[in-house]
Amino acid sequence: MGLTDSIRIMLGKLTPAEIEERDAAARARRAKMQAAEKQDADRRAAEAAAAQAENAARRREADLFKQRLSRAAGIAILELHCHRDTWQWIQDWMSVGLGGGRSWWSSAFDDRITQQTDHMLVVQLSGPQTAEILTRVARIGRIHGASTGFGSTANDTDRAIGRRLYQAIGRILDQIAPDTTSKQAVPPVVLDDRPEHRND
Repeated sequence: MGLTDSIRIMLGKLTPAEIEERDAAARARRAKMQAAEKQDADRRAAEAAAAQAENAARRREADLFKQRLSRAAGIAILELHCHRDTWQWIQDWMSVGLGGGRSWWSSAFDDRITQQTDHMLVVQLSGPQTAEILTRVARIGRIHGASTGFGSTANDTDRAIGRRLYQAIGRILDQIAPDTTSKQAVPPVVLDDRPEHRND
């Protein structure tokens, strides 16, 4: 392009072909800007939808925890079938920070424990004990709805065990009719993944 053409274009004296080229470039820029704006709007909408779904899931988890806790408190006896190491884990965590509170977690529990083969135990838990276990494993497992401020020393293994226990106990509690006059038997909580033993 020579000097004469440059001056002509600067003065706005464009040929039809140059006008079409200019307008096409403007349309392309506008389309690119609109596409970017739409992409940004879609991203914000997706993030908002994801946050809303996460909040709804947290509320459902919190509501379920409260429901399970209420049902646990109302039962008479719940049988827990587990390995003796799992029971020791439960007792260790239930004894943390008692500060002179309930003593049953540090007791031998011999009158409520039946020894099974393969180092398995059957432990009879009362409703209050079940509710306490549910609360603590929910806190250790960071279940929404459970109070915070406990289990800060728990590692990933503790949290995995806590969530496993919470889900196993919770699934049994979900089967209990909320009607306190019901004569429905409470199924045992079986923490045994061998196919012939599992019920969770």
